[in-house]
Amino acid sequence: MLCWGMVMFRANEEAEKLKAEAINYFLIKEIAPWRKDNIDAISETDRKRAEDALSVICTKLGPVVSSYPEWHPVIALGRDKSIPCYRDTQTTPSFPRLDHTRYMANGIITCPYGDTDELIAAVKRSYWDLMQYLSSDDMRFSSLSGWLRMASDSIELRASYITDELITAFKNSDFDYDGSDVLSDVSGLIPLYANTAKPVLIWWSWNNHALESDGTIPPAVAVPLMLSRTLADLSYAQLSESWENMRYLLLGSPHGARSSLLLNQLTVKQLRTMFNGLMDSGAFGPKKDEGQAAFLSFGCSVPQQPGEYMDSLTKFALDILRDRNFSRLDEEVREEVLSLFIDDQRKPSKEGRRTLALNAGLLAKQMGEPRLEVLSMDVLMACDKAEVREVLAQITDILQGQA
Repeated sequence: MLCWGMVMFRANEEAEKLKAEAINYFLIKEIAPWRKDNIDAISETDRKRAEDALSVICTKLGPVVSSYPEWHPVIALGRDKSIPCYRDTQTTPSFPRLDHTRYMANGIITCPYGDTDELIAAVKRSYWDLMQYLSSDDMRFSSLSGWLRMASDSIELRASYITDELITAFKNSDFDYDGSDVLSDVSGLIPLYANTAKPVLIWWSWNNHALESDGTIPPAVAVPLMLSRTLADLSYAQLSESWENMRYLLLGSPHGARSSLLLNQLTVKQLRTMFNGLMDSGAFGPKKDEGQAAFLSFGCSVPQQPGEYMDSLTKFALDILRDRNFSRLDEEVREEVLSLFIDDQRKPSKEGRRTLALNAGLLAKQMGEPRLEVLSMDVLMACDKAEVREVLAQITDILQGQA
């Protein structure tokens, strides 16, 4: 079902190295060097059971990887909700109780101690928890909501204790296996990592589209997810990024220049084309190497020290949104912003709204203020000038209250 082929950048070597490391990590050692008083004894039979289980899981769900693309569905379902949207750059999921963990293309092995029933329950209800979260006031207008909905519908997530019964099901290509969620009812638990650890497997199947013949994610899945996740950053972006700087977030690790263990060359080529098209459109702002010149045209002085760059932009945004000092804007942009205050029954200027939204998004990120992120989207999506002015008044009130 989930066989996997090789891609470029010495993928065979990378895959074999990560697989060997993962197997060695989970096989119980007689002496755990980090705990002098702990000696784990394991019978030859149990060791063979563990080796067989790891071999089956890696074959069916592999290859072993270091991280996922930030747009991957398992990141959406296992998203750390304590991280504000504008700081969200997760590349591994954050389900509760994950511990001593290794990741694969289509699954996760984790060996926590303590209440592992909580982990399995959290994974199984993750879809419905996310749907409920998306209906909350915090997320109703979040720029991430579109990606989260699309991603959550892309895979079906499962979890189980790693038992002899589970491995037998996998050997028979039964990936719909649903074991007991309660540890006390589990028999045949396979010892991994340590005798007192409780090995759990999380795995997923892909909805709507089959994997490529080499086991990688197809472009029909990868491209829409990448686009929706990248567009979620539009409301607070200040500068456009280069493909080279963003590959680590878009391809998963390990990766090369043209492929990764999760995405083949043809899929990566399409991702690169679409990503560069978004950046080249100018919607995310000027390119980083053009950023200082662009901000000069908006009236910002170019900082002499790299560490002063964001401070300069923050002060500029505060001048505009808190103090209403529009004189610092470029003349053409200033006219677009000022037109928002004229009641002439015309539609609100797109450039004016975008300028206000970008600066509000920057302040949301710098100040850790989620209300500003929501309001930046409200400005961007406003249909009339009265609505723009009302939202702008709310932004100014927030900023003046924190002065």
